[in-house]
Amino acid sequence: MTVEVSQNLEAIKIFYSLQCKTRKKHGLPPQPFSFFLNIHKHILSQNLGVVVMAYWRRIPTAASIYFYFGDRAIYKYGASDLTQQQLRGSNLVMWEAMKWLTGKGAKSLHLGKTSQHNEGLRRFKLHLGAHEEVIDYVKYDLRQGRFVTDTDAIAGWHNGVFRILPGFLSRAAGRLLYRHWA
Repeated sequence: MTVEVSQNLEAIKIFYSLQCKTRKKHGLPPQPFSFFLNIHKHILSQNLGVVVMAYWRRIPTAASIYFYFGDRAIYKYGASDLTQQQLRGSNLVMWEAMKWLTGKGAKSLHLGKTSQHNEGLRRFKLHLGAHEEVIDYVKYDLRQGRFVTDTDAIAGWHNGVFRILPGFLSRAAGRLLYRHWA
């Protein structure tokens, strides 16, 4: 396997193609491509982030996006090709990213939030030595006139629908559902 660290637009395109596959596997629509274009424009091109990609025989198998600010870094998004999972490209990407970020002066890497329903990602992060803590989602309920704890809506009937939708329909749904990200 080979690894590439990049801040260019082509890296965002490669990441996005893997992100669409990953979101389909989880039964979720992908965020709009314009969201990742904005990450490129406002973060990567400002030298505040990077895409790390793993390839097997020139075929992208895994990619992740990291942000960094001085001595702190954040693992923001990760994606992979499920058909290449046995190659453990995500593990290689994380390892190479940690080395690269350390070379840039990072002393800590925050692994970001993860749904409790995403057991695979939780296991991946825990094996890296992550400290897990529960974050409650809170919203203001107008009917009750108070703040209430909300549930993680990542799992439900909709997952089955998005797993079978063709890619173009799933991407269209993502553009509608994630309008505020574009």
